[in-house]
Amino acid sequence: MGVQDQLKALGGDNLPERIELNGHRLHLREVYKHTLLAAVGRYGNSTREVVLKVHRAAPLFGLPLAWLGGLMARYEAAVLRHLQGIRGVPALEGMYGRTGLVHEYIPGGPLRSSREVDAKFCRELFWLLRRMHQRGVAYVDLEKPENILVGEDGLPYLIDFQVALYVPERFLGKTFPVRWLRRQLQKADIYHLRKHVSRLRRSKLTTGQRKRLRQKPWLVNVGTTVSTPFKKFRRWLWGRT
Repeated sequence: MGVQDQLKALGGDNLPERIELNGHRLHLREVYKHTLLAAVGRYGNSTREVVLKVHRAAPLFGLPLAWLGGLMARYEAAVLRHLQGIRGVPALEGMYGRTGLVHEYIPGGPLRSSREVDAKFCRELFWLLRRMHQRGVAYVDLEKPENILVGEDGLPYLIDFQVALYVPERFLGKTFPVRWLRRQLQKADIYHLRKHVSRLRRSKLTTGQRKRLRQKPWLVNVGTTVSTPFKKFRRWLWGRT
C-alpha cells in the first residue's frame, strides 16, 4: 500500500458502490471526502437518499486502527441519537458494518464565507446551537464553515459530530471537571458562530458590532496555538501526497 493510501481511512479501498439499508438497495451518488479518519459519500435510489460515513478501518503503516474507527462511529452515533428531534440535526438512520454510520441526507450546500445569508438563517443557527448546548453537548468543530449546511429550505443544519463533546450524566457528566470543560467549549462554539455571522452579515453590521461578535475566548487562543503547527504539517503532507 502506497503512502497516499495509508493516509486514507479505507486504505486502498473505496466506499462501496452500493449498500443495503432497511431492505433498500442504495447506490453511491457522490463521494464527499476520503481523509485520514473518515470516508463520506451520498447514496440513494429513486425514493430516498442518505449519507454513509465510514470511520478509520484500514491499518496506518501497520498499526491496526479499526478498533478506533469503531469507537468513533459508535460515539458519533450516540451524539446524533442524543440530539434527535432538534431541527437542524440530521436523523440517524443506523450503523454500517464495524466502523460506519448512516444518517439523513440534507439537500443543500455548505456555508461559504462569501455568501450572505439573511437574518432568519442566523437566528435559526443560534437557536440550533443553543438547543444542542441545553442538551449538554459542545459541538467543538464549528470553526469550519463547511460543517454548516444551508438547506434548500433556507434553514441551517450541522453535520459531522465526531469531535463533539458529549458525556452522559451517568458517566461523569455531572462532575465539575466535565461541566467546566463543556462550558468552555460551548463558549468557543458561540465565538465561532459569531465569527461566521460577522463575516456573512458584514454589510449589515456596524464596526462596533463586528468587534464585539469576534471577542475571542481564552480556550480558542490556546486551541489556535496548539493546532496551527498540526494544520501546517497536514497541508504540507497532503500537498506532497
